[in-house]
Amino acid sequence: MSHHFDTVIAREDPRLNLLDFYLFRGRPGTTVMAMTVNPNAGTKAPDTIVVEVPTQLIGDPAATVRAWVTVSLCGHAPEVQVSRWGLPLMTHAFITDPAVKDDYNRSTPAADVPRFSQIVADALARVTQLAGSAGDPAAYAQRVVERLFPTTLPYVLDSAASFGFAGFNGRALTDNVENVMLSLQANTPIDQGAAVARTNILGEFPYFGAPHADPIVD
Repeated sequence: MSHHFDTVIAREDPRLNLLDFYLFRGRPGTTVMAMTVNPNAGTKAPDTIVVEVPTQLIGDPAATVRAWVTVSLCGHAPEVQVSRWGLPLMTHAFITDPAVKDDYNRSTPAADVPRFSQIVADALARVTQLAGSAGDPAAYAQRVVERLFPTTLPYVLDSAASFGFAGFNGRALTDNVENVMLSLQANTPIDQGAAVARTNILGEFPYFGAPHADPIVD
């Protein structure tokens, strides 16, 4: 869960609890985009919105696109963006100040570099200095920031999606993004121990299978 309850509003109303975003090749000639939210956190699996469209509607095959998603509150007042997802764990591992986190969630990627890149660079330098994992923590932090900002998910259309330490190219359902982002943060391999469940992944739309049984109640 890369954005689990990272805003005050998400904690107050879990229907606005944006979790994850996936972008990968679907059936021949199609691209899949999926977003998960969790309106009943702790009691059932997340709700998932899956869209599969002809790739040509997005762009020519082999073109690079950069995607991001948002969750907005609307219905009783003017629509207000309350959360966004471009890359995993941004507001858990890299942007931790609550005020800055809310500012980030209500902004757009176009504002990322001037508003947030230095904050993340400073945090990265501190982590790698403490870990002793970079000869020049500031230089390493700058290289990572150039990958992270603007915070969008890059993907080469009609290619095999892979979100890895060496590079980001979409996100497949089997990618362990938490390990990747924590390893980038520390500049050292990190395995936090949680495996990506594979048994309920489908080979066709909607790609997300039935939720796993709850071992407590099922």
